[in-house]
Amino acid sequence: MRETRHNSDIQLMLLEWARWRSIGHGVNIGYPRQTPFYRMSKASGWGAKMPTITDEMGGRIDLAVARLKIRCPDGDLRWETLTDSYLGGKTDSAIARRLRVDRRTVCSARRAAESWVEAHVDIELWNPDTL
Repeated sequence: MRETRHNSDIQLMLLEWARWRSIGHGVNIGYPRQTPFYRMSKASGWGAKMPTITDEMGGRIDLAVARLKIRCPDGDLRWETLTDSYLGGKTDSAIARRLRVDRRTVCSARRAAESWVEAHVDIELWNPDTL
């Protein structure tokens, strides 16, 4: 039961990170700034709102996602599913069709990526010298 709450916390944080990135913050990790997520958020009316995470936290998440990309060998779907889901605004089914894998595989890879990012951000919070 605790894991569900835990996962929703990181998912909310990653949604805020995606909003933070959509307004032009963060480093370039190979994803365009004008993403479908950004366009959808503008259409729904909340795209102009400021994200609720700080620039420091957004930078920490950015760094964790960039490190995940570096550490993912070819064929590892974690980085792709995470960025497609949060920055691209795509569903697990759409990502699965694009990657030609099962939807459960995409869901599992995304959850693993969320956990990796959360663990990395937590480590950064406890040891800021690693930045």
